[in-house]
Amino acid sequence: MRLTLNLRLWLYACAALLWASGTAWLFAHYFPSARPHSDGLASTSMKIHGGAAMLLLVLAGAVVALHARGAWRERKNRVSGLVIATVLIGLAVTGYLLYYAGGETARALASAGHWLPGLALPVIGTWHGIAGRRSRQPSARMKIL
Repeated sequence: MRLTLNLRLWLYACAALLWASGTAWLFAHYFPSARPHSDGLASTSMKIHGGAAMLLLVLAGAVVALHARGAWRERKNRVSGLVIATVLIGLAVTGYLLYYAGGETARALASAGHWLPGLALPVIGTWHGIAGRRSRQPSARMKIL
């Protein structure tokens, strides 16, 4: 159940924008002395990050409808698919908590629970893509026969 090229490109672009804007915020937040305008960078990167997150939620709905259900039925790439789905759901929940949770302790926990898997998402996405390509290729045994 391969995604269409158009949907894949939107997903990759949105994921790259999310990762870059989140990483920019981390840099501005944790290394403010390294940039003379870190407050502006933090604010701008969060605006971009929030908008891209909304777009990713729409794209994730399309992926579930057009890709995940069919691949699940075909028993293809289930482990990496479950991992990426779990991480995305966790990012959505922790993003919500960062916006709405009260108290510094809750926000600190939500923050770490958001940016740690967020930084790992490109690796998880690449793993899922490679596993999907491998599942489409005929096995070496089949080539011999």
